[in-house]
Parts: sequence; C-alpha cells; structure tokens
Amino acid sequence: MPHRTASKPVINDSSREVSAPTSYPSLCAGIVRETRNLLAGLVLTAVGLFAGITFVHQRQVGWSNAEQIANVATRLLKAQSADPAHRRLAEVASLSDTVVAAAYLDGDGSTRAVWPGDVSVYESARMVAAAEAIRGSAWLTIDGENVWTRFTSTPLTTSSGRAVVWYRSQGFVGLWLAMTIGFTVAVALLYGRNVRGMSAWLDRRVFHPMRSLVAGNNRAEPTAHGLDGVYTGGWAELEAVAEQLRGLTSELQSADRRGQYLERRSEDRLRASERTYQRRLRHTQAQTLVDPLTKLLNRRFLKNELENIFRAQREAGDDLALVMFDLDDFKQHNDTCGHQAGDTLLRFTGDLLRGSIRNGDHAIRYGGDEFVLIMPGTDVENAVRVVRRIVALFGQFASRHAGPSRVSISAGIATRLSGRVNSGRELLRQADAALYRVKRAGKNAVGVSSG
Repeated sequence: MPHRTASKPVINDSSREVSAPTSYPSLCAGIVRETRNLLAGLVLTAVGLFAGITFVHQRQVGWSNAEQIANVATRLLKAQSADPAHRRLAEVASLSDTVVAAAYLDGDGSTRAVWPGDVSVYESARMVAAAEAIRGSAWLTIDGENVWTRFTSTPLTTSSGRAVVWYRSQGFVGLWLAMTIGFTVAVALLYGRNVRGMSAWLDRRVFHPMRSLVAGNNRAEPTAHGLDGVYTGGWAELEAVAEQLRGLTSELQSADRRGQYLERRSEDRLRASERTYQRRLRHTQAQTLVDPLTKLLNRRFLKNELENIFRAQREAGDDLALVMFDLDDFKQHNDTCGHQAGDTLLRFTGDLLRGSIRNGDHAIRYGGDEFVLIMPGTDVENAVRVVRRIVALFGQFASRHAGPSRVSISAGIATRLSGRVNSGRELLRQADAALYRVKRAGKNAVGVSSG
C-alpha cells in the first residue's frame, strides 16, 4: 500500500509541543477497506436472510397446497363410498399431480383397494392402523422409483375402514433459486455502484477539508491516488489535527471536572446555609411561643393549639383536663416586696408547673399571674390529685419566701368528659368559671367544674 514520507510539523500549544511521525499509513484506503468489509458483511447477511425466509415460505406454500388437494381427495373418497373402489381411487388420482397414491384400508390396516395397483403401502397402513386419525410421512415405490410422500388418513362414514391419500409437495426449489439469484445480483450491482461514489465522497468531503484545515490550501502537498482514485498517502496533517483535538478534549474534561467540583461545593454551602436558616427559624418560632420569664409556653401557643389538642383527644375517645391557676394577692405581694420578689415567685411557679407534668402535657403562662395546664388523657380524679399537690408545694414555698405577704394559689379544673363540652374554648371557659368560684369562696383551694 502506498506511503508518503512527510516532514515533522510542530503544533504549538500553550502547554506542549507535538511532533508528527515521519511515516503514516493510508488513512483513506483503510477507512474505505473497512467500510467495504462492513457493507460486504451486510450484503451477505441480507442475501442469507432472504434465501432462508424465501426457502421456508416456498416450502410451506408447497406443502400447504399439496395437503389441501389431499384433503379434497379424502373427502371425495368418503362421499363416494358406494361406488366401486378402484373407480373412486382413479378419480381421486386425477385431481392433481401431487396425489401419488390412494387406498381403502380396513380397521386392522389391511388393504381393501389401492391405486396404483403396484404400490406397496404396508408401512403407511401399519401406521394408520395404530391410530384413529393420523398424518405422517413414508417412502413409496412407484414404477420402480422411490418417492418421499406425506399421507393423510380419515375414517369412512359407511364402514369401519379408512381412506388414505399419499401426496408430495409441489416443486419449489427452482423458483427459490431463481428468486435468490435475482436478489443477489441486484444487491451486488447496487453495492458495486455505490462503493466508488462513497470513496470519492469521503475524499472530497472529509479528508481534503481536513488537510486544508492544517496545511492550508496554498501549501497542500501533492496527493497520491490509489484505490478507486481516492487519496491514499500518509497524512501527517490528520495526526496533527487528532493531537490538537486530544489536547482540547483533555482541557474540556479538566474544565468539566473543575466545574463539577465548584458545583458540588456550591451545593454543599447552599445546603449548609439552608440547614442553619432552618435551625434559626425553628429557634425563633420556638422563642415566640415561650414566655421569657417563666420559660413556659405563652398565650399564643394556647390560642394556636388548644383546638387541635381538643380535636385529637375527642377523635381518640380520651379525656382532656384543663386547669387554670391564679396567684392570690399577688399584686399586694408586688407592692410590698417589690417587682423582683414578684418575678422570683413567678419563676418558681413556672418551675413548679413544669416539674409537675408529664411528657405530652403543656404548662402555659396565660398572662400576669395566671397559668394554665393542659393534660391530655387525664380524668377529673387524677387532675385533682396533681393540682392539690401543686397548691400544697406552692404554699410551702410561699410561707418561707414570700415575706410578710400571704400569697397563695387557687385552681379551677374542667375535663372534656365530665363537662360534656364540644370545643377547647368551652373547656377553657368552664375551668375559668371554676377558678372564679374558688376565688370568691376563700382562695388557696381547688375547684372542679360541674359542667
């Protein structure tokens, strides 16, 4: 194959120098050769598929036609069973050239009548006698010639015998060969016509522009032509272009990796910022629902969540206790001992309520010196027991730390089941009414709403 010796062109790049080798294989001829091999393989595959499909189709058509004729002959035998046997068999044989023999058989497989008379149907008759209805294949000797046939057998309507017809498929090999050869010639002509055009197109549309891209039209070297008039010389220019493309590809891959790294860092920072924001938001939201002095939930929580808590308990069929507390004579204590002493008493009340409830209960500073306990799943008896303990503990603290003022705490209790209420707002109203009655009756006590 022709080669060309070329000088070593140097491709300048910002980071490297690439020198092309001095000798190169024929790139265009190699591409054309490989393309031809591919097309030849496709052509052979197409011819093989066409030949196989056509063979199977023609074979099936031939056997199908022969079997249809044999079925017609069998029906004729059965319908004319009253006529002399040999005449009926001759009429069957005249239906088509595909019928080679016909016979009447008794139930045990013995021959009652056969046409032509010199045909031996013993093997087929034995097969027919072995089954009530059968199809099969067998060799028959007719006029000294062995013929491979198929046969069909059906019972007669007027006796226990059976009618059998032997037939052969119509010839199809000649037609199949003609169709296959014609298809092969057509494909070969089309293949030969287009390969040369493809080779010229590759040189004109692909390789020449690539040569011009590197060497320039004015400095293009003389070309050597070989296979089908296509340029077959060594191409240093293409190697240089390929090296440049490899360098660009490497740079693009590096830039892509850098971009992915920066993108991942940006996403990580964004997620971290989002987590920090969500954490601060939750903290801020929590702070808006907490009283800063007592660290209990505030009135806003009661307004937002009371109805939800009540609805959940009602749907679950459980009781719900709500307690309202009020510090007795708290204003006098503030005036006598000062606001700092009052704040100390309020903080203690918050600690006392928070330490007296379970997980799931809610202690709330309702406003000023008023507090609320919400205790899901708690009935009247348990609520009274908890509240009396709170009142007693508060009295012990007040007796030691309240100074000359006599501060105490009163409570009013209402429950969902005993009060027969339909909303959290109504439950709060009943607890407030019970607290008001206690305050009027003498303070420092626990009252229960009667509903």
